[in-house]
Amino acid sequence: LVLRLIFASWSNLCLSLCIFGMFSYLSQLNLGFSFGSLRSPYFLGPKALGEDMGKFFSLFVWLVQN
Repeated sequence: LVLRLIFASWSNLCLSLCIFGMFSYLSQLNLGFSFGSLRSPYFLGPKALGEDMGKFFSLFVWLVQN
């Protein structure tokens, strides 16, 4: 069960990293367009990634305590 939880959080982390990479790649493609549309992925990505890291860390702490 513990290994399954760790695997689920790692896959969630990898998924968010992939989404963040896709967003930054799309932003580089959109360099020809306005800067306003380019800014949103950079502000959305790290925040969502940070929240996922926080979830993973709290889950890890909970697993260690139990």
